Amino acid sequence: MLFYAACIIAFVTGTANIVVLLLAWGYALSKLAHMYVHATANRLRQRRPAFIAAFGCLVLLWVALAVMCGGQVRQD
Repeated sequence: MLFYAACIIAFVTGTANIVVLLLAWGYALSKLAHMYVHATANRLRQRRPAFIAAFGCLVLLWVALAVMCGGQVRQD
């Protein structure tokens, strides 16, 4: 759910740039690799790096959105 929320926030605020795009693709591909290992070998030592990569992409995606949206706050 956090991934979908981040994508919607990036679209609505207009902060969807190449960094957000690459992090989103990194997350999606990491989750795909995690799913593939889970469906075939199902070994934790093989699944863990994909999970950690996906988690890292998601955290960096939220950090990037926070930095980009933080500059858009109006101080009236």
